Amino acid sequence: MKKHLAIFLALLMSAGTLMAQERELTRDEILNMSIEELSDLDLDQLMKAVETLGVSSVDELFAMIMNKNVSSASKSEESSFTSPLSTTVITRDELRSWGVSCIEEAFRLVPGMIVTEKTNGVYDVQLRGLNNIPDRGMLLYTENANTLLMIDGRICHSYAQGAFNSETLPIGIEDIERIEVVRGACSALYGQNAVNGVINIITEKPSVASKTVSGSFQMGNDDTYVGDIALRKAFGTKLALGITANMQYRQRPTNKLYIIPGQDDLYLLNDDGTYTSVAEGGYYTVGEVSNMYTSTDGSTYYDATESTTPIESMFPTPEISRRNEGYNGYITFTPTDKLRFDLSGGYQRSYVNATPVNSDIFSFNGREIKNGYLNLIANVYGLSLTANYLFGPQNYAVGVPGFKVKNQTVAVGAEYDFELGDLHIRPGVNYQMVKGEDYTPYNVLDSNGDHLWGFFGYEDGEAQLEDFAPSVRLDYKVGGFRIIGAYRAEKTSIPDKWNHSWQFAANYDINENNFVRIVYGRAFRSAIFTNTSSNYVWNRDGMQTPSKIQFIGNEDADLMHIDNIDLGYRWKPTKKILLDAEAFFSYSTDYGQLQSYSSMVTADNSSLAVMFGSIDSFVGLANTAGSDLTATLSSVLNKYMSSMMRIKYTQVPAKVYQYGLSLNLDWIVSPKLIVKVNANVQKTTIDNYCTNYNQTSDVTAQLTQSYSNFYSDISGLLTEIADGMALYGQTQYMTDMIGATNSWQYATNVYNSLDEAGKEAYLASLLEAYDKGISLEGIDYPLRVYYSLKYGVGYDQSTSQFYMGSSDQVDRKYTNGHHHKATPSFYGMVGVICKPIDKLNISAFANYIGQREYYTMYNLDTPAKLGDRLTMNLKVGYKPEENFEVFFNAHNLFNTEKREFIYSDKIGGIYTVGVNFTF
Repeated sequence: MKKHLAIFLALLMSAGTLMAQERELTRDEILNMSIEELSDLDLDQLMKAVETLGVSSVDELFAMIMNKNVSSASKSEESSFTSPLSTTVITRDELRSWGVSCIEEAFRLVPGMIVTEKTNGVYDVQLRGLNNIPDRGMLLYTENANTLLMIDGRICHSYAQGAFNSETLPIGIEDIERIEVVRGACSALYGQNAVNGVINIITEKPSVASKTVSGSFQMGNDDTYVGDIALRKAFGTKLALGITANMQYRQRPTNKLYIIPGQDDLYLLNDDGTYTSVAEGGYYTVGEVSNMYTSTDGSTYYDATESTTPIESMFPTPEISRRNEGYNGYITFTPTDKLRFDLSGGYQRSYVNATPVNSDIFSFNGREIKNGYLNLIANVYGLSLTANYLFGPQNYAVGVPGFKVKNQTVAVGAEYDFELGDLHIRPGVNYQMVKGEDYTPYNVLDSNGDHLWGFFGYEDGEAQLEDFAPSVRLDYKVGGFRIIGAYRAEKTSIPDKWNHSWQFAANYDINENNFVRIVYGRAFRSAIFTNTSSNYVWNRDGMQTPSKIQFIGNEDADLMHIDNIDLGYRWKPTKKILLDAEAFFSYSTDYGQLQSYSSMVTADNSSLAVMFGSIDSFVGLANTAGSDLTATLSSVLNKYMSSMMRIKYTQVPAKVYQYGLSLNLDWIVSPKLIVKVNANVQKTTIDNYCTNYNQTSDVTAQLTQSYSNFYSDISGLLTEIADGMALYGQTQYMTDMIGATNSWQYATNVYNSLDEAGKEAYLASLLEAYDKGISLEGIDYPLRVYYSLKYGVGYDQSTSQFYMGSSDQVDRKYTNGHHHKATPSFYGMVGVICKPIDKLNISAFANYIGQREYYTMYNLDTPAKLGDRLTMNLKVGYKPEENFEVFFNAHNLFNTEKREFIYSDKIGGIYTVGVNFTF
């Protein structure tokens, strides 16, 4: 009902535009127009624009507009033609002209951008790739993690996952003034995560030139509804206000879940009690998925899904692809020409079925995020000040305990421009704090008495990342040459060290039609909570071993970094043609991955009595020490024991090389016909590529070794206990063995800090303390501690469990020269905008993505392949009045049903009708 009411309201407002009076365009309005918008003007309007700007011809007018201003490349306004970096600018009018229905789809127009749709309106956006490195991990790591996205300089980044979730952007297309995309390593300018580049979305600030009301609404098949609206008003020349709202609602082509193929041990329980193999994967209802089981022998079956969580709670609305809404407010205050303040704030809430963050058997899980933000940008006599605050809950696996966290981000910065002759200097300083807090309280138990672990899993249930970064940028011009140097030192709290980013650029402006550039930079990813601070325990009661899986972060791991070189050439053979070519090479290292790390056999405090708490139990077990203990141990101990598998963020030695070439053409054939083309070729290779990482086989091997170690250790322990009872007497000996556990961790820490000789001496001191009845620092029961250390019995404070039989990570094997194919070797687009008759506008563009191959934890030995994909979009718009347009929009015009993203939906054509309006 609300959706239809919104559409109806929009139509009413659109009708009002028919009454708008035509007026002459101002100079600022003409300069802010796009090529596409300029082409919409009739001949009389074009000639008036030529006269207003004081140029000599329509050709010169188009040439002026083609060189749009850009600020992200150098943090100062300049022509995009002489931008020192590889840069692309897209204006809001271009987005409307090309018919894109959301911000993510707009990036298909940009060179170097790889945009893949998972399901209706849910996208993965990458700049030059480097995704799924290292491979054979969770599907989460097939997504973008190397591009920094900002809105008005405010960082929009998920510090839980390490990417940007585009559905959580609070803005819509109507908020945008322009989008600037800078390719190459840019951490020296913008901080961490600008590894392959920066996307800076610059919003329209309300001013006297703003339209009072503007917006767009469209609706189509698959229950697709998209709309946004903006109201802006200036109160004199000093104060202006703006309010915007946007929404999207889209459904998937099916309400079934996609089961990932290749899982040979996966079975569906039928109504008659028989089992059917699901190894080939495919689409299944939520009810069917809840009845899926795993079996390695065909006789014993285990629950295949998150057993503590009903599937229905994980997928309350499996038919929904994307549902989001956003609201924004803007205040611009300019008391003098030396003072300007831009304050914005907003709220968004979103729900998508997207790539899972865990290792379930299906390729989606629900992701629900709500965020509010405040952002202040101030310019005070040349001093640029920024301050922003982001807050709200983020749930990355709806229905699964532990993945919902409270998020807060605070960032402040200051930069100042001054000149020394031809040298421009811009020093700056920035500080950012990101805090995450569990929604699931520590040590809360479910109905089975198991812990409901939060994501961080610590007693205080929170983690924090901080970084402090001084920086400086130098810009020197002499003649046609321009040399730029930027440096940023980033002091991070995790890891606790300084990271150094830099960028050097040399440009030569040969003449007004030829420009060359070379850029070298180093950039770093940031730390994220999943990799550094997670301590989540997945209880798997009723599922196949292990009984629990613990995900552990690593605060000491170095941050992934990249060194990148770009060579570029811009050429205007005529005033209507712009060619831009760029070649790049990059080297990156210090990648990491959540890998199977170690396993152990565990026992909680209540069942520890079997090992140390009951004299009678121990006497009985000890008396069998001279015989085969396997049967006795199995019957007495196994029911009290469980297995724990640890998955830890692990640094890998991979060295990644990437090189490529991008070509871009903008051609104004005539004021009524515009052509746009970009093509990209690239290749990625890896040295020190791991050839034998297999999480499934690693877990099996480590658990087998853990149980073997456990039986071996407990047999030796019981044998020695029997000897001890004979030597010291049963009662005295066992009294000490039953002692408290509070000295366990202290002794373990001391023991682990010693070398081999020191460990032997420490064990001897424990026995001496027991023999002579003397005290030992920190030790209440030396005999018990002696056996715990000698036979590998330990205590894990984070899980409140005792363990034995720990096994270490499996040895890895590596090779060089691996061709990594998760990034396509070729991709690009071709588009045209034409105006065959007055008031009729037609635009069409085809986007092509070449073949890709992915190794994940589901297909360890044979890659999952995605074929090439060609998608055609078409928009036909009719303007009965200058300020009002009705249109038909076709996304995937020819209804090609192919996957664009691994294991995602096959999305057919989406056809919508809608209106654009301004007045």
